Amino acid sequence: MVIDTFSGRMTIDDNAVPDTFPSAVFITPGQHFMLSDADNCSGYAISFNKEFYCVEYHDSEVSCNGLLFVNNFRIVQILLDSQQLTVYRNTVKEMAGEFEQNDLLQNEMLKNLLKNLLIRSNRLFRSQNVLEDADSSNIDFARKFSQLVEKHYKTHKQVEAYAEMMHIAPATLTKKLQKHGIESPSRIIRNRIITEAKRF
Repeated sequence: MVIDTFSGRMTIDDNAVPDTFPSAVFITPGQHFMLSDADNCSGYAISFNKEFYCVEYHDSEVSCNGLLFVNNFRIVQILLDSQQLTVYRNTVKEMAGEFEQNDLLQNEMLKNLLKNLLIRSNRLFRSQNVLEDADSSNIDFARKFSQLVEKHYKTHKQVEAYAEMMHIAPATLTKKLQKHGIESPSRIIRNRIITEAKRF
């Protein structure tokens, strides 16, 4: 969602979204999104399913699985300055205009516009959420752990299992995440299990 203005309370899986706008907020399918006491709201929602564009399958193109979507560390909110907001608005308007086209190129054009938005968002998120002393490989390390938790949290509840999947010692996994201000892996796994239970 691209949110220009918003007054009220916004939550994702019972976690409050900071009331800093304009911003782009990313919601993964299955997450509970709620607005309450909403007033003076304006913005755009872009919704797509994995049949149209699967972020997991196309991860090599946009690198957003485990970062913008399926991020088990934090709510994904990207602050937009006036110039960035204009770019996002124009892209959304171009997407809306593309629905007026009735030709064989419409689907591909919509995918390209979506990819453009996701790549732009990935870059902004990385620049705004740089982990302390983190380079790209450390961000990708955290992203990989988040992906594994999302995929295996129902069957693998111990840190050791994830450390083995990542070919490192459990203590190394814990230290590497905590060094960059991320909760312990055991807490992340537990929180993901609890979040899923609350959804039902």
